Amino acid sequence: CPWCHRVKSAMALLELEDDISVTTLIDDAEKASKGGWILPDEVYVAGSVDDADIASELRTGDLAGVYNYCYRDSLEEGERYAGRCTAPC
Repeated sequence: CPWCHRVKSAMALLELEDDISVTTLIDDAEKASKGGWILPDEVYVAGSVDDADIASELRTGDLAGVYNYCYRDSLEEGERYAGRCTAPC
């Protein structure tokens, strides 16, 4: 994605790569609940991320779960985010 490349280039030029973490998503419509982006398995590998740092709602493994978590305060009980889930930079 050209936008992501721009962000990564700027981070490299500003020497921010060690200060800002980046997770690269995988395009896999079969695994994602709404089709599209999933989180890589290594995000959940024991020892790579402290389990206490990840909310249970984010353990869905796809970007739709991230959107549902982020919009949890504005959605009705049991409601899911209905918009398009696009990969953030």
